[in-house]
Formats: sequence, structure tokens, C-alpha cells
Amino acid sequence: MPSPTSTSRTSTSRTSTSPTGAQDGASVSRLTVWRLGEDVSDPSVRLLAERAARAVEPEVTGWALVSWPVGRPAPRIDATGPDAALDPSCWHLLFGGLLMAPLLDVRTGAPFREPPPRRTEVAVFVNQVRDLAVPGSCLLAVVGRAADVHAAADTVHGALGARTPLVAATIALSSREAAAVAAAFLDPEPRAASA
Repeated sequence: MPSPTSTSRTSTSRTSTSPTGAQDGASVSRLTVWRLGEDVSDPSVRLLAERAARAVEPEVTGWALVSWPVGRPAPRIDATGPDAALDPSCWHLLFGGLLMAPLLDVRTGAPFREPPPRRTEVAVFVNQVRDLAVPGSCLLAVVGRAADVHAAADTVHGALGARTPLVAATIALSSREAAAVAAAFLDPEPRAASA
């Protein structure tokens, strides 16, 4: 079973952009999950996780803070954002369904149908996330454009501090997958833009 990859801190700087305006498949091309702590019952772990989630919000299309308290049968979604862009059901499906059951096509509910190399790549990612999501852990999942998710890694490092170990699982979405996510979970006219 593959092990999660460690992320390294880089010194790139960029201007943050808020995920407003029309949303489409181009808004999402990468999905990353970080494990932020090993003891979700520790208030300091919760505080760091919430700080990381607030920090990445301007960088990415959507994020979810996920915890798995010891004694519960599965992870739970504690918070999601930004509300104007990404439907929270995306994260409930990912952590409540896709990672705990055979992969399904989000549009039809049919078994995942991709060429064998892609099925293998997705299976590797799912196994990596399963390695990250263990009882007691706290996770931050983000979806967005590849460059934005890369920049969010620096933001997470900054929020947690250099002393905090950070491991992640990441996958690049194909254009078909990105379009499916956009059609199923992205608000075509985010409420923030119309306010």
C-alpha cells in the first residue's frame, strides 16, 4: 500500500485570489488532503486545523475540515467553505462514500469507469487518503486549480508552523473529472458574486 507523500515548504509568493465569478471545470484540477494532527481531541490540534482552514480559503475553490474521533465508525465533516462556491455534499460524498466504498461516478452512481492506468492512479490516491484518515486524526482537504492548491500548501505550512509535520495525498483531476465535479458541486453563479 503506498504511503502518503511528505510536502516540503517552498518560498513561492503569489497574490491570493478569491474564488468568485463563474465557476466551471477549470476551477478545479487538483484535490489534496493533508493530515494536520494525530489527536483530534487535543484543543491545540483543533485550533491549528481551524487556522489552516481559514488561511487556505482565499487560495482554493473549496475546503473541508475533517476529523475522525476515536470510537466513531468513520470520519466526519466539521466545516466547509467557502459557502458561495462549493456544495458541502462534495466533501460528505468524498469522505462518507468514495473513500469508504468502491469508487462511483458522481453523475450516475455507476461504478467508476476510466482506463486501467487511471483507475490505478485513483486507487493509489484513495489508499493514500485512507492511510491519512485514521481514528484520532484531523484532516484538511482542498480542491482548486493546481497552482492554487500548490500555493495553499505553503499557506498550510505557515499556519501550522515549521515544527508541525505535514503529510499529504494529492491527485490531478482529468478534464472529465473536473467537469463532473463542477457540474455536480460548483454553484455556476456563486452567491458572493451576486451579493
